[in-house]
Amino acid sequence: MLEKIISSKVKRELLEFFIKNPNKIFYQSQIKFNLKSTNSWAAIQKELKDLVELEIIKTWTDKIHRYYRAESDTKSFKTIMDLTQTFTKKR
Repeated sequence: MLEKIISSKVKRELLEFFIKNPNKIFYQSQIKFNLKSTNSWAAIQKELKDLVELEIIKTWTDKIHRYYRAESDTKSFKTIMDLTQTFTKKR
């Protein structure tokens, strides 16, 4: 059902990943590895940027690595999580 609302497969995979790991911090490379995605890194970066702009995930750098984690206390993240749980229950 989520695929009908979010047409981008990469964005769906990222959302599912961060919803399952709401309090964990990941490097860029860890995200690509954990998604096991066949999508290009550029496609993943584009969707990560969109999710940051929507305040669903947060990003920062320590000059060596770029990190990402869910913005689990924002309204945007909570809304996505509620939608996901609603669709999961209806299956």
